[in-house]
Amino acid sequence: IKHIQPITVTSLSLDIEYLIVSKEETLTTIKTLSFGESCRLPLSATEGVILFGVPKDCLRGASLNQHLVANLNITNYIQCCFKHLFKDLQIAHSYQASIIVLQGFQQRMLNILNDQYCHCPTICGQYPISESETPISLDIAIQFIQDQPGWSFSPQMLAKLSNTSERTIYYQFKHYTQTSPYRFHLRRRLFKAREQILSESGYDETIAYHAVNSGFFHLSRFSSLYKDIFGELPSETKAKRSLLATH
Repeated sequence: IKHIQPITVTSLSLDIEYLIVSKEETLTTIKTLSFGESCRLPLSATEGVILFGVPKDCLRGASLNQHLVANLNITNYIQCCFKHLFKDLQIAHSYQASIIVLQGFQQRMLNILNDQYCHCPTICGQYPISESETPISLDIAIQFIQDQPGWSFSPQMLAKLSNTSERTIYYQFKHYTQTSPYRFHLRRRLFKAREQILSESGYDETIAYHAVNSGFFHLSRFSSLYKDIFGELPSETKAKRSLLATH
């Protein structure tokens, strides 16, 4: 959930409890929400908020909060899972890749409920959920692209910022994200366009306006690339946002 405006969530389900997870750079905050309880989503979350519903019949009689309080290892493990979820979604190169990441995350959550998980140490970084950690040079390049969506792509500058060679940074992107540095940068520009469409001030602008404002000058190509990443056309995103604005 990316904040469009302040949101308060109230659980009205007798059958589901929720984990509310907010990501603020290096900090992951976890709260629980049961029937009748309300929670104001933290506006300080810089990378959005996730609501994860857990059916009560999976909790074996105890509440979700009791599970977390009773076993610190579960809380540590969940924090690690979400840490890697945010990171893996950040580098997923397509809509289908994002679905695979979410399916893997769902399976890890199910493993927790069935007590089939490794006891995670207190320091999250010591528990590698992903097959391997990304190199520091790649982390620097990814962070720069994330922070500078309007940047005019330059492989030379990216290599210099990462303190490595163009060839090395190219192969790191291909190995860890299954895409090239340029395609990764292209994806970030598409995210910028999506954020604009969903924003409170931008939902009433045309799709062509958002495309050009994000550096895309061919509307049909923009729509095709957008659907590859998000699984829907920009017009469909706009329709959903317009519907939200009327309620």
